[in-house]
Amino acid sequence: MTNKAALDSASFDNGLTYQLSNVKSGLAPGTYIVLIKTVSGCSSLSASATINAVPTVPATPLFTLIQSTCPIPSGTITVTNKATLDSVSFNNGVSYQISNGKGGLTAGTYIVKIKTTIGCISNTSSAVLLPATLTGTINNLDTAYFQSDPTFILGGTPTGGEFRIDGNLTVASIFSPLLLSVGNHIITYKVVQATCTSTITRQVKIKFALIPSDPNQCYKIENYVPILNPLSPILIAGTSVNNVVQQSSTGALAQKWTFETVSGFYRIKNKASLSYLRVNGANIVQGTFASPAAEWTLEQNSTLGGTFNIKHRSGNYLTANTNGTYQLAPLTGTLALNQNFNLRLTNCIATSPLMSETPSTVELRAKPLSIVEKQLSVELYPNPSKGLFMIQVNDLNVNNNTQLSIYSVIGNKIWSKKLSSTDPISVTLEEHAAPNGLYILVLKTPTQTIEKRFIIQR
Repeated sequence: MTNKAALDSASFDNGLTYQLSNVKSGLAPGTYIVLIKTVSGCSSLSASATINAVPTVPATPLFTLIQSTCPIPSGTITVTNKATLDSVSFNNGVSYQISNGKGGLTAGTYIVKIKTTIGCISNTSSAVLLPATLTGTINNLDTAYFQSDPTFILGGTPTGGEFRIDGNLTVASIFSPLLLSVGNHIITYKVVQATCTSTITRQVKIKFALIPSDPNQCYKIENYVPILNPLSPILIAGTSVNNVVQQSSTGALAQKWTFETVSGFYRIKNKASLSYLRVNGANIVQGTFASPAAEWTLEQNSTLGGTFNIKHRSGNYLTANTNGTYQLAPLTGTLALNQNFNLRLTNCIATSPLMSETPSTVELRAKPLSIVEKQLSVELYPNPSKGLFMIQVNDLNVNNNTQLSIYSVIGNKIWSKKLSSTDPISVTLEEHAAPNGLYILVLKTPTQTIEKRFIIQR
């Protein structure tokens, strides 16, 4: 009450009670009848004073987030429970805005509040925007390859990154199993966009592939016969009397064999006698080549860690006897040690001891290797060109699996064609698909991959 004389008294309940103070606090919402009374007992006319209901505090903010992604590393916070005329703060009340969304935000924690039109402020909520992330992938890499597998172009997502093999930068993202040693290798794809970096690492196993008809590639054929020698491998060896026997490891040339192919079968040739592993009655001997006596296939046995069953063309298998000889017998099971063999790569030198050999266990495909196809060649002219050029493939035996492809240096395929004849091919690449630069022509058959680089200069 603002107009009461010092000695007058005031009533806030229509005269029921009076007080000297002109202030009445702690009142509940409602209407109050106010009077002033003088010291002589005269009362004023009444006045009405209304206390409004307590305003409602806004609810604690609820929101949705759009996290940062590359190449645009910014996020967005959108408040979902703001009334139309309320305002929102994303910086703990430093500033407010009518809009319920705030974009272009960097990573961090944002304190969100809602304020009503009469100034009531909600409790705070914390919105956390994470640093922008980039997730890269390697698109076309298996876990294992044979050294004889064809070369191809590695691909990654997003594009534009770099590939490294064992830390060494690849040229035009080319992956060539033939150039890698047998064993495990680390393939890394690193791509950078704006402030984001993604590094993907994959391990690839390179397997040794038996190459037929290579006179410089020798193998020791190891077998484990527990009755004779439970700890050391027994080697198949030829002897001067044409028998094939079991010997311990001495590095002798008679223990070394090469592999040739004919009509889908292996011919296993002794390096010392230059005779072939063959069947003679009930015995396994070495002698001149004859079909089918000296024809074999290899069946890999994954149960015993990748050893091989050596199968004769007759359908029976090479079997080690406990008396030091070999015979043919039906396969008795995957765990039959006397019918399982390792092939160990060695050099073809008579004095080469076991310890100096390359301990590379051979791993084969499911089917026998065929006779090696004649080496192909590819001509592309003119080079450089303006996008119009001719391709000629020489010495090609056309089949349904022969394909020509053109890749950019970052691994994008821009043209491909299955070959149905040996005629020259005319190729036209439009500028929007193939701007000026370096490109790779890849010819792929079931047994070979040929690459040729060329330049487009318009």
